[in-house]
Amino acid sequence: LDGDVYKANGTLSGSALTMLQALKNIVTHTNITLPEAIAMCSTTPLQLLHMSDEYGYIKKGYPAQFVIVNDNLDLVKVVV
Repeated sequence: LDGDVYKANGTLSGSALTMLQALKNIVTHTNITLPEAIAMCSTTPLQLLHMSDEYGYIKKGYPAQFVIVNDNLDLVKVVV
């Protein structure tokens, strides 16, 4: 399937799904709101990985790493 990753022997080994596509899938195929989905794809994983003291917020002292999307959740710009 498109986006799946296979080993040389043909065994499914994962997915090449981007986080943006995952966000689109969550919003499109569930009743989860966009703000909830954004948290699921950003701050929640950082908290679980104990990295939220370094990343995940747009505020003073944090590195600016985020994406800008349009109304269709298509990538417009990456800000690093």
